[in-house]
Amino acid sequence: MNIIETVVHNIALGYPTESLSCQMALWANQREDCGFEPVFGRSAPEIRQSLNGADMVLVDASDDHAQAIELFSQSIARLGSRRVAVYTERMHEGLELFVRTQGAWLLLGPLSSRQWEEFFSSMLPPAYQEPLLRQNSGHKAA
Repeated sequence: MNIIETVVHNIALGYPTESLSCQMALWANQREDCGFEPVFGRSAPEIRQSLNGADMVLVDASDDHAQAIELFSQSIARLGSRRVAVYTERMHEGLELFVRTQGAWLLLGPLSSRQWEEFFSSMLPPAYQEPLLRQNSGHKAA
């Protein structure tokens, strides 16, 4: 009997616009190892609460870049800059410089499913690829 283990990565989506939500739905449709939790909290305690259990954070700065910067800053403090990214379809003054000086990803969208796959595989290695490896290795139950 083969056992297929699934590793679930919890990805917090900060202030997702309809565009980003649709892109994530299309990409996630082919994945079983990533779960998404939208973040809409505005106060510092609400933001901190919504980051509990998150493996990474993707902040949408398309509409409200000031609030996105707040979530971005708290996310970096909690998870580090390599587990946080900012997505936007509209650049705001100073956004690129601020994000890049923190050492985080800045994604200019919209992105295709393939581009999301490349991004997440570089953002969440090696556990991100682990379910595929386990499925192909034929682990047997004792």
